[in-house]
Amino acid sequence: MIGKKVGRAAFLQEYEGRPEILADLVDDAKAAGYDSVVFAARQSDLETVKGLCVKAHTLGLAVRLFTGYMKYEYKHLSEHPDQRLVHSAEALDQDGLSTRSWGCPFNPDFNARSLKFLQE
Repeated sequence: MIGKKVGRAAFLQEYEGRPEILADLVDDAKAAGYDSVVFAARQSDLETVKGLCVKAHTLGLAVRLFTGYMKYEYKHLSEHPDQRLVHSAEALDQDGLSTRSWGCPFNPDFNARSLKFLQE
């Protein structure tokens, strides 16, 4: 294992619909010796995500984001149904749920929107 480093990532979540409380958890992760933090990042929470990324960077922590960009963009996809994933037959995800409401990873407009979010 020469030259390899094992890192510790803290997956920070909140379940009350208040993503701003994650800021305190970034401090806790640093104090506990983690070298990176992971967030579930929704495009609708862009400003909160940016703030968390800046805070983590300031503390010397790397940031990883789980966007779920295909699955959780309900509002956007309701306004842009042409960007939805289309199957020739019903398709289910790993939990047996329909993928009818997912965004299409091959749609250039849907992908451009997701890439812009990550760049910001």
